[in-house]
Amino acid sequence: MRLSRIGTPKVSVTRVIPVRNVVIARRKPVRASNTDAKTWLMKEEQRRIRQKEQEMKQRLEELERFKTKVQKSYIRKEDRHLAQEIEKDLDIITDDYNLDSDVDLVFGELMQAEEQPKSLKSLPGASDASDNTDKSVELFSFPSPNLTLPEKVIHHIGPLVKHISNPENIQWGRLLLDLEKNQGFNGLSAVDVTRLIQNIPKEEKYQHMSLIHEMMFNSGISPDRYLTDLMMTAFSERSYYEPLVEALFQDYDINGWAPTDYTFGALIKVYSKGKKLDKINNLLNQMKLKYHKEPNKKIYTMVLQTCMKIDDYKKTSEVFDAMKFNSVATNPDTTAYGSMILMHVLNDNVEAALDLYDNLETEPDETILLALARGCSSRKVLINRGWDFIIEYYKRKFPLNEKLMTVMMYLTSRDGDLSLTRAIYNTIHESRFKMTESFSMNKNDGIALNVLLRGYFKYPDNHTVQSKTNDAVVALRRSTLALNHFGYHPKATPFLPVNELEEKHILPEVQAIWSYIILHYPDIVTSELVGTYLMILATRGSMADFNKAFEELTLKPVFEQVDNAVAVEEESEQSSELSDLRLTPLAIRLSSNIQIKYPRNHDIYHIALQACINNKDIELGQRIWQERGRFRKTPEFSMQPRNVKHNQDFEFARDMLKLLVNCNELNDACRLLLSTETQFNWEWTYVKPVYIMAEQLGDEYAKKVVRRVVRNKKSKWREEYLQGM
Repeated sequence: MRLSRIGTPKVSVTRVIPVRNVVIARRKPVRASNTDAKTWLMKEEQRRIRQKEQEMKQRLEELERFKTKVQKSYIRKEDRHLAQEIEKDLDIITDDYNLDSDVDLVFGELMQAEEQPKSLKSLPGASDASDNTDKSVELFSFPSPNLTLPEKVIHHIGPLVKHISNPENIQWGRLLLDLEKNQGFNGLSAVDVTRLIQNIPKEEKYQHMSLIHEMMFNSGISPDRYLTDLMMTAFSERSYYEPLVEALFQDYDINGWAPTDYTFGALIKVYSKGKKLDKINNLLNQMKLKYHKEPNKKIYTMVLQTCMKIDDYKKTSEVFDAMKFNSVATNPDTTAYGSMILMHVLNDNVEAALDLYDNLETEPDETILLALARGCSSRKVLINRGWDFIIEYYKRKFPLNEKLMTVMMYLTSRDGDLSLTRAIYNTIHESRFKMTESFSMNKNDGIALNVLLRGYFKYPDNHTVQSKTNDAVVALRRSTLALNHFGYHPKATPFLPVNELEEKHILPEVQAIWSYIILHYPDIVTSELVGTYLMILATRGSMADFNKAFEELTLKPVFEQVDNAVAVEEESEQSSELSDLRLTPLAIRLSSNIQIKYPRNHDIYHIALQACINNKDIELGQRIWQERGRFRKTPEFSMQPRNVKHNQDFEFARDMLKLLVNCNELNDACRLLLSTETQFNWEWTYVKPVYIMAEQLGDEYAKKVVRRVVRNKKSKWREEYLQGM
């Protein structure tokens, strides 16, 4: 044993530790058998198939829904197209918005008699086929893209397709007659016939519907609802087709169809053409009670215009108010507002027209502005407002035409601006001459001429005219006068070549213009023109001038006697005193040989009495009084409403009283008052001149008569009269 360095012996000890032999085995994965794997794969595949089937099913359902949606959309589009075509036929653009130069002629346009129904052969384009066809049309072999004729119709037409190649040269009457000879409507459906009718212009449809209806009957085609609507609207263009339209309407009840707005619109339209307001009211009640439908805006507008045609102011206002307050959907549009404003103006209710304009919720059109300006011309205090509408018309850049210039003449004439009235009238005819290089006048030109003559009658008016104070109008006046050229042609209206007339030149110029019209355009002369001319002579001419024109231009009345024999007032013999022909212009001498006479009416007698008042001609006044008494027996007077006859009689009695006072015929004035004491309401304002004259003459009896006439009257002037006694 060895000892360590430090003396300690080193001992080696070996320890034996037993080691356990641990074996860690790797766990092998469990593998499925072949049967389980196949089952799993099968289920997985089935799941995927079911998922794909579900997806496909969803896609198929989506496609089916899309297909249905497309079909419905197409059907709705077709329906909408048909509806639009029908609505187009029902479009309400009637004659009351095609104003003439004077809005007062609206009723004349609306009341024009319709043509009587013609036979099929006499209709335009319905003559037999002819070989004289425009060769330019034959160059085409297919219908125009503007036409959407059904393919079956084109097949039936065959070689005749050249007639429809150019839409502007279509001869629908000839085409339909040829179609009738070549299979007609055999093999066509109601939809095909509908599309054929849609291609015919609206204004021609009613002419050809009889033949179309006959071909439908021969081919056994039963019209569906759309075709029936289309036929009703086509026939509604003429009032004499009313029974046929009503018969077509009965098909709705027979077939169980629900009438549409277009159906009711066609019925109301044909009733409107015939001015059958009672039938319209009955139909509106049926709409609400039987069919549970409220009239739409277009139907209300047609009813409104029907009321205008029959001049029923009260009913027109009621319909317009119903449109305003029924619902938002029926709120009046510009067309309805224009109709109502025009109706107010025609009935001299300008203030109501202005109120309506102030509440206008749409942009005004040219008709509204011109109607308002025309209405303002009837009130001196509204002249400036009338010019505002003219300036608004210019700002909106509406067409500058004769209608506008005539309305401007109304304003200038009423305001006493004779210079501007003459210049505008001359401009109208100068512009027309430059466009046509010829002179021509028609009935409408008589309106502007009448306004011109009124300008002479009202001038001078001792007030500053609005066209000289309104800045915007001043510029218009200055340019019009600067561009005016009276001597643009030797055959033009014979104005003196100056813008500003002197008082002494007015009557000679009026007489020259009148002779010019009588000589060259006697057809435009009306009783209104004669009355205006006589009024100028009554105020500016001598009694001799008036008497001459009165006898030359008017006829004495024809009246029925008790024994039923017709009596005619004898014409007075012409005066043996001949005027100096050397001093009479040639035109006036020639025009005096042209006989234009109009029967004397209340207005003519009123003017004649005014001439007697101005000239203090009591003798002629008494003859006029007696002649008018006989005029009251004529049908022209007796057929008028009772209130109209009463008002005219009272007006004439007041004129006669004024003449008697002016001629110092106090006793006759008293007799007139006593004889009409119970007939007329003689207010103090009418009899005051009689009382003043009696006071001046110290005639107590006359004063007593005035007291008797006025005392028992419920007059607003009674207190003034009693205080002044």
